Amino acid sequence: MFNDKKLDTDTPLILVVDDEAMMRVLAGESLRQAGFDVIDAVSGEQAIQIIEEQEPDLILLDVIMPGMNGFEVCTWLRTKHNDQRTPVLIMTGLEDSDSIDKSYDVGATDFITKPINYAVLNHRIRYILRQKGITDELRISEERLQLTQEVAQLGHWESIPDDPYIYLSQAARKIFGDDFSEGKILRETFYERIHPEDIIKLETTLQRAVKTISAVQLDFRITGSDGIQRILFLDLEPVVKKGQLQKLSGVFQDITDRREAEQHIHQLSHFDDITGLPNRSYFLDGLSKKVRYAKQKRKSVAVFMLGIDNLKVINQSLGREASNQLLSELSKLFERFIRIRNTNKKMVASQGSLNPNSENDLLSSLGGDEFAFALWGVRQAEEAGWIATALMHLVKAPIELCGQEVVVTCSIGVSFFPLDGVDPDNLLKNSEAALHHAKSISKGGYQFFSESMTWQSTRRLTLESEMRVALEQKQFTLHYQPKVNIKDHSVSGVEALIRWIHPEQGFISPGEFIPVSEETGQILEIGKWVLETACKQAKRWVDQGTPLCVSVNVSMLQLRDYDFCQLVSRMLQVYELDPKLIQLELVESMLMDSMDDNSQKMRVLRDLGVTIAIDDFGTGYSSMAYLSELPLDVLKIDKTFIDSLVDKDNPAAIVEATIALAHALDLKVVAEGVEEKVQVDTLIKLGCDEIQGYYYSRPLAVSDFDPWLIEFNKPENQP
Repeated sequence: MFNDKKLDTDTPLILVVDDEAMMRVLAGESLRQAGFDVIDAVSGEQAIQIIEEQEPDLILLDVIMPGMNGFEVCTWLRTKHNDQRTPVLIMTGLEDSDSIDKSYDVGATDFITKPINYAVLNHRIRYILRQKGITDELRISEERLQLTQEVAQLGHWESIPDDPYIYLSQAARKIFGDDFSEGKILRETFYERIHPEDIIKLETTLQRAVKTISAVQLDFRITGSDGIQRILFLDLEPVVKKGQLQKLSGVFQDITDRREAEQHIHQLSHFDDITGLPNRSYFLDGLSKKVRYAKQKRKSVAVFMLGIDNLKVINQSLGREASNQLLSELSKLFERFIRIRNTNKKMVASQGSLNPNSENDLLSSLGGDEFAFALWGVRQAEEAGWIATALMHLVKAPIELCGQEVVVTCSIGVSFFPLDGVDPDNLLKNSEAALHHAKSISKGGYQFFSESMTWQSTRRLTLESEMRVALEQKQFTLHYQPKVNIKDHSVSGVEALIRWIHPEQGFISPGEFIPVSEETGQILEIGKWVLETACKQAKRWVDQGTPLCVSVNVSMLQLRDYDFCQLVSRMLQVYELDPKLIQLELVESMLMDSMDDNSQKMRVLRDLGVTIAIDDFGTGYSSMAYLSELPLDVLKIDKTFIDSLVDKDNPAAIVEATIALAHALDLKVVAEGVEEKVQVDTLIKLGCDEIQGYYYSRPLAVSDFDPWLIEFNKPENQP
């Protein structure tokens, strides 16, 4: 767009067009001595060719030539070549006014009569080129200004009192639409494009500018000729001369993209991108306002924190897209729940007893699997219990994900203002503590906050953070509890049990940190370490000539991890282990959930050659019909039923029936938690295969297990 030649850097090129050779020589010599570059043409046709190739800075053009005359060349230049800028100086021997008028009509810049005074010609050419340079610079400046305005989407407008027109610049007309082709438009036409809700605002602002003789600013919406709505920012000020208002003049800018960007940033900053619900910070801000209002009215506010119990399982089995879809569907149910509550309050509010703007309920997505509710006026535990139960029923409704019907449960923690705190952060923190307490007792329930939960919540957060470094600092270790074959009194295998020896706190029970690791997903990394450490130890015992089958506990998250089967296969290959030396123990209760998927994964593992045991049998209330469908090798009877064997009034019918049915399914039976001889004797009579418990040994570190094994295998210690 800006490829103009500059006089201060390039020598101007003059094209001399004349059919007379002498004229071309004289004119050319004079112009060269004056410092110009010169090229000539003998005809109009040749001139056109040179113009297309050379782009001269000025054309000195004779009128009367054979073929194409000067008028025709000039007409071609201005019309067909669309060149309005190159100066054309007509040379003519005709001095009549018609010829002069025709020269200007066809687009000539000026004319000069023959015979030519070359001194005058040189000065006239310099003047014309100087004017051309000034014009070009002005044009370039205007083009740059127009381009800048277009890029900035900035336009100029003027409004004159009592004038029916509004005057718009070219850039302004483009913003409104190409059909505004003229520089002025009727005020009525202009207002047709403005959003109806913004017309009064615009008129009021203009009237204020006229009345106060001061600058004004405002945003207003328009609809362009393309039907797209835009947002304009108007900056306007009055123009006053001799104390009289002349006009309102200013600029407006299309700020649609800016407003959309601001809205997008606001959305990202204050709303969850999966559910579209307000996030934690936005919720706390709303809760803060609600608490202040509740203080004035001496009302209560209940803060519910709801956590989806098995979202991580869905994420592992069906993928993140499915879990996101679940969160989105649940958020719609929660929004409807809140909308119904708020609508009921507004119905009462219309009677004048409530302020719906201050007493409405709030809903938020806290990220992950947690939602928060701030419910106005709930102060009794009984009412909060009804609400929690209703929410749990909402969540339990079957939802189709990836073509599969899924049922999930939730746990809920509740805190009350002002009973459990007056600060929004503390209220939310206390409801979170109650939520974690609810999950620790039994998922799918609700709990109210109590002071004792604060310590438990703090303890949980501490465990969560310290577990992250426990693996790196080698704070975990494995202990091994032997399993004894009843028939030959040999040690048939061991169960690997994780222990956490904290450098400051000492021993931390697995019952305390394992549930936390499962909730946070850290069980995947811990479980990987347990499996590899157990395989490494199994390999050592093989090399020592005392091969033992090592049992490893597997969580549901591990089983559903897409990489778990490959991990087991890789460990067997790395340590060159017979697969029969590794046994995977799965808890009964977790197998009953998504049984088809679990069964398929277990078959893949069994095809690797490892054995699979169902642990804590009897606590999950599964039936033998279910067990017959699972690829199992071993059934471990839970300690709860083994304890009943010491009661002489209890014939141990459950244990007896379990052993008989397991053997009918070709499953080996292991009794867990055996501590007394009477239990051992009874189990031998009932046909149990293996015994595990303190009767033989507590779980031992490797350094203690090897000496124990040597001692146990001595002939004098055999029955």
